[in-house]
Amino acid sequence: MLKLRGKVYHSKIKINGKGVWKTTKTGDLNQAKHFESKRIKNRNQQKSAGRMPWADHCKQYMAEYSATSKVKESMDRDRYAIQHFNRHVKVTYLDQIKPSHGETYKTKRKADTYIKKDKKIPIAESTINRELNSLKSILERAVEWEHLDANPWKSVQKFEEHESSPDPWTEEEGDALLAACWDKFEVLMELLGIDAGLRRSEKANLKWTDFNFETDIIRMVSSMTRRTKTKRIRVVAMTPRLKQAALEHKAESNGEWVFMSCGEQATRGYLRTIHNRVRGRANVEGGHHRGRHTYLSDLANGGVPLNVVQKAAGHARITTTQRYLHSDEAILKEATKRLPGYQKWVAK
Repeated sequence: MLKLRGKVYHSKIKINGKGVWKTTKTGDLNQAKHFESKRIKNRNQQKSAGRMPWADHCKQYMAEYSATSKVKESMDRDRYAIQHFNRHVKVTYLDQIKPSHGETYKTKRKADTYIKKDKKIPIAESTINRELNSLKSILERAVEWEHLDANPWKSVQKFEEHESSPDPWTEEEGDALLAACWDKFEVLMELLGIDAGLRRSEKANLKWTDFNFETDIIRMVSSMTRRTKTKRIRVVAMTPRLKQAALEHKAESNGEWVFMSCGEQATRGYLRTIHNRVRGRANVEGGHHRGRHTYLSDLANGGVPLNVVQKAAGHARITTTQRYLHSDEAILKEATKRLPGYQKWVAK
């Protein structure tokens, strides 16, 4: 049974004996009918085959959802989350998964470690939270495809994350970093962080068509093949030295991607390796994100309105942008001088 609700058709199904309208995600009647017939066919196959094995559902999820609606990085995260789940939680069928398994997963993953420079490093809670998002999505698709009546992990809570304060480079550190660059590739890569606040993934996904050298604007698109973090188009302005670095690098480039390696698009991992070499030569600490912190901190503390900084940063929430407002004594004293009471007292 189909019903047009707003601009999208909905299909009526039964969950726990109650009728529920599920969206077909289309306003085309023929596509909606195809969606409903496929749903009914899947439901009938499930009834005839019995319980849905967890492994089979994961294969279906990766093939029909993750591979068609997510970028490679997110697909890999889904795959790793399934691997870790299978290592810590033993289930055969989808309907065996319970809310308690979510807590078990959190506890056991938090006890996991990985080796870095001969040291055991615990898994970060933020990493576990991203894995929980993947696993919840897998179970949500099970409900949508009518393999389950309800998501058993809907009530499983993620770890509370405490965001650290931004740690921008000083002017001296930024100059040292640029001085340590060996070629135009490295200079542009670093300036895109310091002067434009680009994330490492955004740098890796840049094409020369994103640059407008007449208006001095970089326009980062969001698509299935190269998605921004917030999945929105992001626009930033180029400083004179960033524009010059881009033009110089473009003159030596012969591909569509701004950063290439061995004739192909450079990966995020490759850019991280190059940056680590540069900062090693410059003897400064911090990854790609410190360049972004520098750019946003300079904007936020330079009198630029916070909503403008938010747009330049590509932040979904303004509370994230507010972290870049420093509350050091010099800035607080300068802000106090702007108060009417202060001005009246000085006038006396």
